[in-house]
Amino acid sequence: MKSLNFFIALLSLLSLATITKSLDPSYLSHNCGIDTNYTSNSTYRTNLNLLLSSIVSNATRNNLNGFYNSSVGLYPDDVYGLFLCCGDVNNKACQNCVALAAKEALELCQEKQGLIEL
Repeated sequence: MKSLNFFIALLSLLSLATITKSLDPSYLSHNCGIDTNYTSNSTYRTNLNLLLSSIVSNATRNNLNGFYNSSVGLYPDDVYGLFLCCGDVNNKACQNCVALAAKEALELCQEKQGLIEL
């Protein structure tokens, strides 16, 4: 009887594992911060592109425990960024979410210099 109960419990868990799927990353809101603007060919934009590229590429590193921060450039063109992925999110899902956030930051907060929250 114990082996039958164990088998049923195991079968139930396996069934759950097969019906769950990874959701596409999404966010609830965004805030583009202050109304200071930059131009698309500025040093600030170059630094922002470098920062976002660095953040996205580091989202798959196993030794970061889902957290990474970086900065690029010097005042007044310095940019800072970070991400924190939940511990129950795998590296690929974390990278997908970070990549989407980087893309959305550029699209939703076009040429805004300052705090961007996604």
